[in-house]
Amino acid sequence: MRRKIDAIIDAWDRSDGKRALLITGSRQIGKTFSIREFCQRRYPGRFLEINFKNTPQACASFEGGSEVDNIITRLSARYMDFKFEPGKTLLFLDEIQDCPAARTALKPLAEDGRYKVIASGSLIGIRMKEVGLHPMGYLKRVTMHPMDFEEFLWALGMPQRAIDEVTGSISKTEPIDSSLFSTFSEMYSLYLAVGGMPDAVKSFAASRLISEARAVHKELIDGYLDDIASYATGTAKSLTGACLDSVPRMLASENKRFMFSKVEDPHRPLAEGTKSTGFRYFAPALEWLEMANITMTCNCLTEPVSPLEERLQTDRFKLYIVDTGVLTSMYDDTVMTAVVEGHADANMGAVAENAIAQALRTQGRRLMYLFKDDPRMEVDFVTIVNGRVCCVEVKSGEKRSCRSLNRVMREYSTDGIMFETRNVFTDEKGVRHYPLFAASFMDAIDPRPENEVDLSSLDEIRRRYSE
Repeated sequence: MRRKIDAIIDAWDRSDGKRALLITGSRQIGKTFSIREFCQRRYPGRFLEINFKNTPQACASFEGGSEVDNIITRLSARYMDFKFEPGKTLLFLDEIQDCPAARTALKPLAEDGRYKVIASGSLIGIRMKEVGLHPMGYLKRVTMHPMDFEEFLWALGMPQRAIDEVTGSISKTEPIDSSLFSTFSEMYSLYLAVGGMPDAVKSFAASRLISEARAVHKELIDGYLDDIASYATGTAKSLTGACLDSVPRMLASENKRFMFSKVEDPHRPLAEGTKSTGFRYFAPALEWLEMANITMTCNCLTEPVSPLEERLQTDRFKLYIVDTGVLTSMYDDTVMTAVVEGHADANMGAVAENAIAQALRTQGRRLMYLFKDDPRMEVDFVTIVNGRVCCVEVKSGEKRSCRSLNRVMREYSTDGIMFETRNVFTDEKGVRHYPLFAASFMDAIDPRPENEVDLSSLDEIRRRYSE
């Protein structure tokens, strides 16, 4: 299946810098498939793939020191049928979190430059704590996300011209063609149920059965729990599972804020009445879930004023699941049915808000929201759009009141966007309304072009003094 990571890998390969490429992301997200497809296309017969989970004995080739010639000699003794050619060979080191010595070897291999190196793995943020890493100038690190809505449409065979027409209307804040709007809305309802995990999308595309995607989700959730059991330590082992299990319930609540008191913690009787039941007590478990790319943290702002990062509250937050399809499968079957059929189920708001969070995170945006008690103001997300602070509301049902959003825009002079179920329009208060699926095309709303720096004055000085 076509993935946007493909263009990133190609761009890295074309660059002449001496940097290894490290692709991280949650389990079963398609890292190995995309890298292997690139290797087969660009380095046919000239790449060596080593999976340290499947062949842990291969770690021995990296454990006798980090001198590149020695590493290659040891590898050649293990893989005698492979021809190592400087300037032509690529090493693909998969599941690198299981081989500390290979992670350490990334620096000398990259700086040597004779052999290109791509590494990938899950739980890297957690397992790399075991390794003292060098400064990261030798490494290009990319986080791979679940398939976004556009990639989902590609997998189902949606023509690119249709996608371009929709994004063109979104970029101009003009209504989308009615037939396209209807079709894309239907496809988005399916996307909320299927999600963006490649195996789930592939199973659904082949069978057209939601149950096939749901079975993949269940396996993924079991895999998350296995990882927690294997790699989380101490009380974090049980707390991490409890926090993950509580996310659907928290998102279904009225304010969606993560409440420590609502986590079903088996150790709580030992800690009741002490400060250990607060943020510090749960922090290791929450950090584990974030670093494992299972959850996404959305921190609360004290006010929607730039720079936003200076107004974050680290102990007040919402927690989302990294893939909305997995979240949907964490609810019972009635929620899945409501999502697919587009009903305003009680939990549909949680699913829709999670999807918008996923879209923003995929585009590299930090997740932030606003909640103020006096006067009461609450906005689902706050981000920067077209260089200005923009407050974002998500509405999945027929109730689209946005008094809080209007008040924030009025008192703080921010811009406002609402993602909802209707077509594109701008209301009398200046709020831009987009269909829910438009969040996946945020680059059409906020292109964020690269600003080219004018160095003509420096060029003139260099010419003058070189004569």
